Amino acid sequence: MNSYIGRQPLYNKDYVLCGYDLLHRDNVTKSLRDITSEDEELRRVFSDAISMFDFDALTEGLNAHMRFTKNLLLSNFPYLAPPERLVVEISADTQVDAALAEKLNDLKVSGYRLAINGYDVRSGIIKFNKILHLFDFVYINAHQNNRLQIQELMKNIRLRSHARLLAEQVDTEADFDKVKDLHFTLFQGLLFGMPSVFRNEVNLGNTPYGKLYNELAKPASSFENCCRILEQEPVLNYMFLQKIPGPREREDLEGEIRRSMMTVGTERLRKWSCLLMLKQLNVSESNELSMRAYRRAWLLERVMEAAENPTDPTLGFLLGIFSLLPEICDTPLESITGQLRLDAEVRSALTKKDNVYAAFLDYITEYEQTRKMPAAGAVKLNKGEAYLVNLFDECDRETETAFNTLNPFLTTRPQAQRKR
Repeated sequence: MNSYIGRQPLYNKDYVLCGYDLLHRDNVTKSLRDITSEDEELRRVFSDAISMFDFDALTEGLNAHMRFTKNLLLSNFPYLAPPERLVVEISADTQVDAALAEKLNDLKVSGYRLAINGYDVRSGIIKFNKILHLFDFVYINAHQNNRLQIQELMKNIRLRSHARLLAEQVDTEADFDKVKDLHFTLFQGLLFGMPSVFRNEVNLGNTPYGKLYNELAKPASSFENCCRILEQEPVLNYMFLQKIPGPREREDLEGEIRRSMMTVGTERLRKWSCLLMLKQLNVSESNELSMRAYRRAWLLERVMEAAENPTDPTLGFLLGIFSLLPEICDTPLESITGQLRLDAEVRSALTKKDNVYAAFLDYITEYEQTRKMPAAGAVKLNKGEAYLVNLFDECDRETETAFNTLNPFLTTRPQAQRKR
């Protein structure tokens, strides 16, 4: 599996490289996945930079400028990276309220530098006047604003802040002519450097999600080891607790993880680790395939519970995940099973297709394709077609919820886990 991330250089007026903007990319052709949520897009950029790459090597030891949504800021997401390395950007069209102002002040006190990008009259700059003093950088678009507008914007900034000015989207010589003799100290745009795309070959077992899964897949997984992984992997902190603990909260991080772990339990935690692999290691253009794998996992587990065949339904869940994981990760099954622990029965069902688990996989796959109850065969299921129709719809709803929630196993008890 390969992971991709883009970066665009920032230069000062002497053409000295000063940092990078990190950008969302999904392959070397610089195209983007079909992500409709800005929260998800920006969260993925930052979490990949932290968990899939060597962050220091990616930024060459320079400042990383990264944009965050209001939701990500309020969830403490910037705390994933140390303050000396990160400039926290927000868009000028972000809605400003008391909660955001307080969070920006907390980040500032914690040592993070703050930036506004896209600062212009169209974004309603007056809303930032009361908090403009918090910002270290203000980005003004050189391509979309004329020289007079730029001077007016700079005048407003100088009245309220000591922020350094960055001219963004300096794409042409004409853009540079507008700003070169004004008080800009940093420049970004096609004239100074195209975004470049970096690729990293990822061992699934070395990702935060793979580490947690592998620990839980051991015959006797360790509660202490799971707690340690959740505590030490910052991306998992966020996804498990649904926020990043701030500096004052980190003192009780271990205790909070332990309390939550006891609520979730190891079996549901393993399902959550599988969900994370589907969501975070997905290299396809949408979540459709990942959602199909998750729904199939629940279908297999539930059908195995209802069937007369002697099976372990928890292996059915894993069978559903791993049946599509090679396509989701663009990684051969042989490589995946060399990086992630997999029960011998599930591996045999996927490779040799010679056991009862393979029969269940064929049964569910046929139903997914036809939406008709398969003919009687190796699977002994004494249920009518209405059972499968209702079960499919129920698992579909659970999947939709899971892909819109960071940790559905912590916030709600999935329907498939309820007493029947």
